[in-house]
Amino acid sequence: MDSPVFDEQRLSVLRDLALLESEKKTLYDHLTALAQTVLGAKVALMSMVARDFQFFKSFAGLPEPYASNPRTPLAGSFCQHVVDDNAPLIVDDAL
Repeated sequence: MDSPVFDEQRLSVLRDLALLESEKKTLYDHLTALAQTVLGAKVALMSMVARDFQFFKSFAGLPEPYASNPRTPLAGSFCQHVVDDNAPLIVDDAL
């Protein structure tokens, strides 16, 4: 079975909605801050998973250098597993 990460229809929707590498929006930031508060998390991210990178559309508590450049390679990312499994992922200790 092919990974949903590479599904062309999913990727097309992300492009059509301009969710990849777009400017931060206050609405998303409010939702991310709410998630951080409700979960008691140090960091909360709203990630968009492209074919070979992930883009943090919104974030709270994200340290530098990621806050200034919210795009990271997909290799080694946690977010691709959410797309693959179509289920939430909670990372208790990212180390």
